[in-house]
Amino acid sequence: MAKFRTKARAVDHLGKGQIADLPTAISELWKNGYDAYADQVSCDLYQVGYKDVQEPILTLSDDGFGMSKDELENKWIVLGTDSKTRGSLPLTEEERLGKPPRVPLGEKGIGRLSIAYLGSPILMITKKQNGPAYLVYVDWRILENYNLYIEDFDIPIIPLDTSQTINRHLEILTELFLPNLSSGDWSEHHELAEQIRHDLDNKRLPQFLDKEIQERFVEPEEHGTFFVAFNPHSGLTIIKADELEATKASEEVNYLRTSLNGMTNAFKDEQPIVTSFRIHHETGMYDLVGRARFFTSHDMYHGDHWLKGEFNDEGEFKGSVQIYNENYEFFFKPNREPGLTPYGPLKIELGWVEGLSKSSKLAREKYDILNRKLKFFSGLYIYRDGFRVLPYGRLEYDWLKFEERRTRSAGYYHFSHRRMMGYIEISREQNPKLIDKAGREGFVANKAYHELQRDLIEFFIDVAVRFFRFTPKDEEPTSRERQFSDVEKKNKRLLQQEKRKSNITLTGFKRDIRDNAEPLNHIELSSDVIKQGLLDQSAKDSIEIHQVEDLLQELDEVKESLRKLKLVKPRRVNIDASLQKKYIEYCAKFEAAGQMIAECESVAEQLRASFSIETLEKEYEEKAKSLRSSLVRQLQTFRRRILNSLQPIVETVDLDLVQVPGRFDIERSKLERAIGKERQHYSLLLKELEKTSDSFYQEQEERYLPLVTHLEGLDVDVDDDALILWYKEQYEQIEEKVEAMHELSQLGMAIEIIDHQFNVLYAEIGNGLQTLKPLVENNDEYEYGFKQLRSAFEHLETNHQLLAPLYRTTRRSRSEINGKELCEYLGRFFEKRFKENNITFICDSSFENHQFFTFDSVLKPVFINLINNAMYWLKSVADRTIRIKVKDGKVLVQNNGQPIDDFYLEEIFKLFFTRTPGGRGIGLYLARTNLHSIGFQITASNDRKYNELKGACFVIEELEGM
Repeated sequence: MAKFRTKARAVDHLGKGQIADLPTAISELWKNGYDAYADQVSCDLYQVGYKDVQEPILTLSDDGFGMSKDELENKWIVLGTDSKTRGSLPLTEEERLGKPPRVPLGEKGIGRLSIAYLGSPILMITKKQNGPAYLVYVDWRILENYNLYIEDFDIPIIPLDTSQTINRHLEILTELFLPNLSSGDWSEHHELAEQIRHDLDNKRLPQFLDKEIQERFVEPEEHGTFFVAFNPHSGLTIIKADELEATKASEEVNYLRTSLNGMTNAFKDEQPIVTSFRIHHETGMYDLVGRARFFTSHDMYHGDHWLKGEFNDEGEFKGSVQIYNENYEFFFKPNREPGLTPYGPLKIELGWVEGLSKSSKLAREKYDILNRKLKFFSGLYIYRDGFRVLPYGRLEYDWLKFEERRTRSAGYYHFSHRRMMGYIEISREQNPKLIDKAGREGFVANKAYHELQRDLIEFFIDVAVRFFRFTPKDEEPTSRERQFSDVEKKNKRLLQQEKRKSNITLTGFKRDIRDNAEPLNHIELSSDVIKQGLLDQSAKDSIEIHQVEDLLQELDEVKESLRKLKLVKPRRVNIDASLQKKYIEYCAKFEAAGQMIAECESVAEQLRASFSIETLEKEYEEKAKSLRSSLVRQLQTFRRRILNSLQPIVETVDLDLVQVPGRFDIERSKLERAIGKERQHYSLLLKELEKTSDSFYQEQEERYLPLVTHLEGLDVDVDDDALILWYKEQYEQIEEKVEAMHELSQLGMAIEIIDHQFNVLYAEIGNGLQTLKPLVENNDEYEYGFKQLRSAFEHLETNHQLLAPLYRTTRRSRSEINGKELCEYLGRFFEKRFKENNITFICDSSFENHQFFTFDSVLKPVFINLINNAMYWLKSVADRTIRIKVKDGKVLVQNNGQPIDDFYLEEIFKLFFTRTPGGRGIGLYLARTNLHSIGFQITASNDRKYNELKGACFVIEELEGM
């Protein structure tokens, strides 16, 4: 009789072939960890450059109960085990590691083969508590040989010998696996066999990972399972360290991030299991699924709107909906035949945020935080027994067709998949007919799924129509529509108030600069007169004490007047360049007046030497009294200003205390007349009266609560205006930088790409010249032309090699950089231009002996930028010099060209600021930014101590603590 036989290829189809994508494969293995009663499941990708990693390696691990040799041979290697679906004997408390029973998440016993999707070959180490650890080696690629049958190959399993390295065990396992390449028919798969054989000989663990695995399984009480996947999936190897942050990540990285975040129900405070996906690269570690990046229940209930409730087994919803600040009990019954639904009962919790900040009740800071999360993680997730069902919740998987309806009428259907955060909760026990597809990419489209989809679509349409749509003028407005204009007005009012306050502040500042100019001039003149009077007294043989005392009294009055004229730049508003310049000029005049007073003080100090002790004591007492009085007057002024500022607010509150109760009485009378006061009306009357009270309460709360909260949060030791301005400036600067960086990144990428092409072309041209050389030698007609061609090529190649250290690909690790070597490099780089422009380039011995320990590719471009910048500004002088030296531990790059005005000492480092005709304004900006990234700072200085050549002087110094 004939018998069924199973080809090895069938296992490949059942395992790897049934997995939809990377996140699905990872989630299946995490589910297995959950079923093994693990507390933590993790995935770690080690990239080349991290410690001693030579090739990318992926590991997956859990701290579950692990497996014995018997379980490996009779369960893990046996495909399609049915213990999860048919209900094997329940685990004992000891087997569950003392944890409560869990509903198994695995379904068909094939999820374990997900590891084949992630990489091959794989090494598995597993251990039960107080039992020995075992190692298993499989190269899943053997399944690609469609001529093999399952019985044609063996899977080696060996116990862990703690006296041997894991790599030694790996050598034994590969030796045991090698005969599989001789078993069965390999006649059509020679290349595949060679690939597998190569990896058998060469795939080994980095030393740090070998040690880590050893330490993890050496103690008897340790337990869990650890997978090592060599040759990880291409979707993992393309991940770049500099693309991990969401703002600059590739589409593939963000897809992985959005799919793996929220794998367990983060909307609930307690998590059944902790997940992590760590990427280890040369500069550190990054967790792709850090919980802080995903939503929380607090986020969900602190959006603009939310709903929560349950659908019973007949599809009826009972719960509540909150629209802005109004809450409603809500009941929904779908339009379906009576009876039980095929999909079963479920729970839903959902929050969402308005698309525009002006329509949101949230403070701008909170709105921005939620907006960033929504950009990557928005959606309606489905969790079954606490674990996410993929692909529900992904941005591109809009299974309830929210966006399709919005394209027809956003004002009518309201809901957007991209503005919501929440989940539907189901269970295997109560929703058994919602079945996963074979590839785990959603539910099978059976009757239960179709009815669930239809009823939920009807539910969201009903919620939108009842509470959110914009109604025609002849219909009663919805709750959102009624509050919408109030929210917009409130936000508009806040914005206008801020603008008005900013305008008042700016106007006052401009006025002070203008009005204080004349008093400043007067102070300078008065100080000059006082100084001259004091000098006259000091020149006399006999000092007139009374005359000196009068002059000192006048000096005190002038100082007091100057103190009142001090202007501080407003801190909660930005000022334009024109006003900034006027302010700098004003500060210069203020400093000049202060300097004049200081000179008067210096002369007065000389005169005091001839005062009697009585005169000095008298002056001291009078001065102390005067200073004390001055302090009291200052505090009294501040007190008066504070009370004057608060007085209108107190008067408004006092007025409301009189008017609001009266307005409430009027509304109460209206209700009594409209409803009546018969016995049957009191219930409605009370309800409406409470609504009226709530309306007044909300009105007062919106009016006064932000002010009270602000006042209560004020601290005389904290400058709120400074903080607000700092946040504003940071936001504006970041916006400008992001926009500018797009342009710079395009330029940088183009250069890197062109550089790669240059390398290929240089090699080809070099080979071509070598081929031509013997053909043109001893041929006068061609030899001269050949020599010219070779000379030009060598010059071009030399210049290109000088650029090699500047490319980003060379930024691998820090190294010692000697000042002398750097000077020689700069001399070669600018050799031709130095000669053409008659520039003397000097490297002081202090710099030649200086050592940097940093990145070559960052430091050299900085010096190139500085020297290139200096060469332009040296045009105005005949004797041109650029010098680099070290003084007080600081590196000085000096030139004797045109100096930098004090006003521009900071401006020149701003992106796109330039005074050079045709300049781009990026060199000095990049110099400062890149130096800061490696622990250095650069400034421009006119300090004579450093600016010895009296031109431009740049100071580079190491930042403390970096």
